[in-house]
Amino acid sequence: MTTTSPDPRGTAWVLAADHGVARLFEAPGPKATLVPLETMINADARTPEAQLHRHPRGRQANAATGRQSSLGSRRSGRKFVTADFARRICRRLEAARAAGRLQSLYVVAQPEVLGQIRGHLTQGMKHLLAGAVPFDPAHLDGEGLRRALAPWLV
Repeated sequence: MTTTSPDPRGTAWVLAADHGVARLFEAPGPKATLVPLETMINADARTPEAQLHRHPRGRQANAATGRQSSLGSRRSGRKFVTADFARRICRRLEAARAAGRLQSLYVVAQPEVLGQIRGHLTQGMKHLLAGAVPFDPAHLDGEGLRRALAPWLV
């Protein structure tokens, strides 16, 4: 009787991400169906922009007009939220890499999210990045992702 042990090098993973959801899939082999592994949700992705400002001094009412305005940085709160989400995704990927669970990574993500993910990857993960497609994967299932990654997943 022969038993097969899992590949000690790990497998290829596919990350499909937009501002609100990141889905991780495993590609156990060429042409194999992508196996869903995990879904990460960014709860702040749907929060109105005005509520995303997190300056220590918060919001302040203008005595003359009675309107509130945010104090501090003019940088979009949405960009902070996207960067935090990308950082969380990359921590998860790094943990899998350190555990030897993946040998390569393919990313399909909205362009802004893809840029944030690339910026937060560790050196070890950058070496495993086998392909990246700047495309909105929100409506794609596993087979649609495989088609989007056709040049790499053969």
